[in-house]
Amino acid sequence: MNTLKEYRKKAGLTQPELAEKVGISHRTLQDYEQGQKPLEGARAITVLKMARILGCTVEDLIDPEGE
Repeated sequence: MNTLKEYRKKAGLTQPELAEKVGISHRTLQDYEQGQKPLEGARAITVLKMARILGCTVEDLIDPEGE
């Protein structure tokens, strides 16, 4: 399962809710979760907002395996 999706579900948020809180479109969030767009290519502020909202680190989202 996609790490972003796992953290979102643990936080009890739907895709539209998280997208609104982060300031991105629902479709963009879907693309990140489905691997259509790499989260590594997102703006740094977007990934930082996601991490803060989801209660994890940027590294947890970008590099979950610690590579």
